[in-house]
Amino acid sequence: MSTTTAAFMSSRRSPEKRGGDLSRRTEFRRQKPRILVVCEGKVTEDQYFNRLAAFFKASSVDVTSCDVEGIGQDPVSVVKHALDKRDRAAQKKGEGYSQVWCVVDVDQHPNLEDAILLAKRNNVRLAISNMCFEIWVLWHFQDHNSYATKDQLVEKIRVHIKNYVKDLPPVFPFGAHEDAKARALRAGSATVGARTNNPGSTVWAVVDAIKRARTPTVRATTPRNITNRHDSKRRN
Repeated sequence: MSTTTAAFMSSRRSPEKRGGDLSRRTEFRRQKPRILVVCEGKVTEDQYFNRLAAFFKASSVDVTSCDVEGIGQDPVSVVKHALDKRDRAAQKKGEGYSQVWCVVDVDQHPNLEDAILLAKRNNVRLAISNMCFEIWVLWHFQDHNSYATKDQLVEKIRVHIKNYVKDLPPVFPFGAHEDAKARALRAGSATVGARTNNPGSTVWAVVDAIKRARTPTVRATTPRNITNRHDSKRRN
């Protein structure tokens, strides 16, 4: 066996000499942020975020760790549910969430400010829509920058989604999420976790978080020394 071949085989047997256990480093590189999204609404919001995750996956975006739940309760109950689920997940190896989002409406909830304080104290991110989530849905289709009730927003959505009540159609323009974000920002919805004006929504921040979840925490790299030795062996 030549000296060059022996050195190459030795390097394969001892990856720690080249900067650590490659299998453990590879496992770390493959980790994605785990995101929990808990929604006030059971239908529209749940459908939106689950299908959005599928949309990004179809575009080579891996957000399979995004866990979405719609529980149909008031904002404080939504935040408490998210905290309970986060704490239970943290007790299981590899199941903890790196981000927790609650998606709520201003609507007629008297305890919204309590939910905002509870979320802030517990590092939970809050996305608030005013009057309701329907404004975020509408902004995928058109501009709207004047005060509107939920019923008025539903009527406007029906121009684009026939007979809309709560269910989203099988084909929804998720690709227009950047347009919706631009409209939200123009309406003054730039501060995440705060009550927005009517109309307003900071749901764009949840969408951005899910979109970023496709990126590994550490970029994968090719061990150059091994690659170079393979090339050298072929040339010899």
